[in-house]
Amino acid sequence: MSHYQPPPPDWLHALIGMRLVDVIFGAAGGSVRGLVVRNLSWSQRIASTIVRALTAGSVGPAANAVAMRWLDWWGAPPTFPTPPPKSSG
Repeated sequence: MSHYQPPPPDWLHALIGMRLVDVIFGAAGGSVRGLVVRNLSWSQRIASTIVRALTAGSVGPAANAVAMRWLDWWGAPPTFPTPPPKSSG
């Protein structure tokens, strides 16, 4: 494995253009917020989960692209380091 390969598009990406992993992590963040913040109604907790899932799904890839350009501008390696090959011995 010499280069990082992004995961192939999933069914949600093909359907609405948002990666499933981004939506899941956004929903997880909204759920945690709903559990941690006091004095929220159940409708506010559900809305927080949905809004964070949609925001992560739509803004996440754009933020990733900006971050990669920023790291490239600062001279950071644009790909993840690969592990050294295993020795057969």
